Amino acid sequence: MSTVSSGNLSSPRNDNTPVGISYLAKGEYFALLKQGVAAWNELRKKSIEAGSDLKKIDLRGVDLSRGDLRGADLSRVDLSRADLSRADLSRADLSWANLGQANLRRADLSRADLRGADLRGADLSWVDLSWANLEGADLEGANFHKADLVWANFRGANLLRAIIYGVSFHRVNLFKTIMPDGKIHD
Repeated sequence: MSTVSSGNLSSPRNDNTPVGISYLAKGEYFALLKQGVAAWNELRKKSIEAGSDLKKIDLRGVDLSRGDLRGADLSRVDLSRADLSRADLSRADLSWANLGQANLRRADLSRADLRGADLRGADLSWVDLSWANLEGADLEGANFHKADLVWANFRGANLLRAIIYGVSFHRVNLFKTIMPDGKIHD
């Protein structure tokens, strides 16, 4: 597992703050993530709000496969080359996140916010992107084999050289999207 960096974050707790799951400092979530997905998922079972604010952190190459990240704020997070296969990222905020070359195979990204996200070369095969917002996302070279894209919003996204095979494309918004052949959909 790769290292997880919290950058220059300070703990918001002081001596008068009660200790418990809902009061874990942001930096302590990084230590828990280093312990692995089992410890992380155990925390989330106790409190779904725990670990919901992880924005602007560096999780490059981290193994979060089968991780419970439902509704988490992962905006502007670096998850490039991370393993998020079979992870539950439903309703997560991944806006402007770096997911370049990430493994998202069979992940649940239903209703996720991926506006402006970098997903170049990501493996999105068998992923659930139903009702997801991918407006302005860069998906160049991404693999969408057998993905569920029902009601997804790809407005202004870049799908150049993306592999789109056997997908569910019902009610998808492709306005001003750069298609795999380089043409802009109008």
